Amino acid sequence: MEIIPSSSEVLSVVARSHQLLPGREAELITPQASGRHYWRVWLADGSTLVAMCFEKDRTENNYFARIALFLEELKLPAPRVRADHTEEGWVVMEDVGTRSLYDEAGPRLDLSAEGSQHLYQETLRAVKLLHIQGTEAFHLKPFTLMHGFDESLYLWETNYFWKNCLHDHLRLIPSAQPEAECNEEFLQLAQDLSKLERVLIHRDFQSQNVQVRDRQPHLIDFQGMRFGLAEYDLASLLYDPYIYITESDRRALLDYYSLNTFTTPGPGRTLFLRCAAQRLMQACGAYGFLGIHKAKPRYLEHIPIALGRLRHVLEELGELKHLQLLLAKIPSAAESFKS
Repeated sequence: MEIIPSSSEVLSVVARSHQLLPGREAELITPQASGRHYWRVWLADGSTLVAMCFEKDRTENNYFARIALFLEELKLPAPRVRADHTEEGWVVMEDVGTRSLYDEAGPRLDLSAEGSQHLYQETLRAVKLLHIQGTEAFHLKPFTLMHGFDESLYLWETNYFWKNCLHDHLRLIPSAQPEAECNEEFLQLAQDLSKLERVLIHRDFQSQNVQVRDRQPHLIDFQGMRFGLAEYDLASLLYDPYIYITESDRRALLDYYSLNTFTTPGPGRTLFLRCAAQRLMQACGAYGFLGIHKAKPRYLEHIPIALGRLRHVLEELGELKHLQLLLAKIPSAAESFKS
């Protein structure tokens, strides 16, 4: 059973390095899905910080503070660490606001709405800085990150999708292991993606992992940062199951990141769609795992949307034909699980 520290425990950690506002309890922020909990803490001067407590046995959580320092050196918008107690499973950081990109622009993105285009463009500008300057800076001064994307990790994601979404949740297939035809398709996709040059990526770049303060986006939940494909990050944001984005707006944002590379027929468009398929399968697997095995049923509500977008991507891509046939059987099954 997960144990959440008390307000007094949180305050005692922050008080080691900061003067607290007397009589004010720490405020628990909505718990996250990956063994981390956050509190807002008030200081004597009226400002706030955020304290994070994390499970140390999740390796990526131990990398948060070092990555935050790296992002600060890059001048990339992200919370700055104010006290690092990683060895104890705590980090105290800058408070980057109470509203996410989803809160500001969702649940339906309208680029013509005041501020929405600015927020998404600034978010893409920030991640492009990570992909280009971040990669260059890391190579000059490397440090420990999670294992980068390669054939085995891509296959892990598709197996995760098969087991947790198609088998455990939808009960669409009899075996928790991919059927031979689909397994061959997953292997081909993994091999195609793993041959390409990798850059530094966020890894979970979606609208609820971008906080907005003073109309500027700030990246959060970056502890899983690793080497992979920039297109994976782009697909994570622009095919985000949490928020509806029209195809025309999606293409406009892709063109903002890299003019015509991902929106006109050719290798760039194909690569983007392959990464979108890969990411959407990973997301469906995560929703199934959290909903079924972690008893967080709210995540299951996102599966029908993610599967619909996966089908749309595969139809344009014209690949993973056996998976397409399997997904064609899902609508009635998915509807029955929406509640």
